[in-house]
Amino acid sequence: MGLLDFASSAWNTVTDFFSSSSSSGGGGRDYGGSYSSSSSSTVTNYDPDKVEVAKLENERVHLVKEAQQELMQLNAQLEVAMIEARCRGFQAMQGAMMNMLKEVNILAEERLILLENGSSEQVQKVEAMYADLAKDIENDQFMFEKVPQLLDMANKFPEDSASHKMFMQGIDREMATHFDFKTEQLKKLNERRQTVLDSVVESKKQMQAHIDLVVTKRIEQIEQVMQHNAQLEFKGTALQLDVAQSKTAQIEHKPN
Repeated sequence: MGLLDFASSAWNTVTDFFSSSSSSGGGGRDYGGSYSSSSSSTVTNYDPDKVEVAKLENERVHLVKEAQQELMQLNAQLEVAMIEARCRGFQAMQGAMMNMLKEVNILAEERLILLENGSSEQVQKVEAMYADLAKDIENDQFMFEKVPQLLDMANKFPEDSASHKMFMQGIDREMATHFDFKTEQLKKLNERRQTVLDSVVESKKQMQAHIDLVVTKRIEQIEQVMQHNAQLEFKGTALQLDVAQSKTAQIEHKPN
């Protein structure tokens, strides 16, 4: 697997995550939550019969479990990409991937809180933001046009030559910078959705403390995997994926 292969795999993993998130929202259903419209201060309450309530809650539980599974898969696949980046000497890109992984996990935990506590309208507002971001990542010209051109230039030199190594180091820095740019977009998305989250969770500090704790523990375990594999030669993604999945599966999401 070459540089473009595993970098594209990591890129597509993030794209798929946001695409699936934007397509698996509330589906127009209201789960009985209360919400304040941005254009009105009126609080709307939905009070269906008990059978309908049970049905809607089952749908909510299904969406939460689905979102948790998607997050576990994302973390496992990005761990594989980071392990290969590190083993191939692309330290800058590996660090940029880790920063992006952390930001994606923050967004994912906030989404879980929305699915557990928010109304359908609130969920759909955030899912629409996901869809816009996924479209932007999917149509990324740098990853799928500029990077192949840079690799073609590097491959004009012998693999062990100083010129080839210099080109590859430059590509590593370029891709790391691009990952950092996309991570900043994720942070801006997080800022935009805070208004929605604030209307769902009464205690903002309690919510943020919970997210920080969950994400910090998860990232610490991922970093432990990276350190454990730092001295190993890359022997294919299959073994590393098993390690990544077993580590990630140990982390349990604790709802507010």
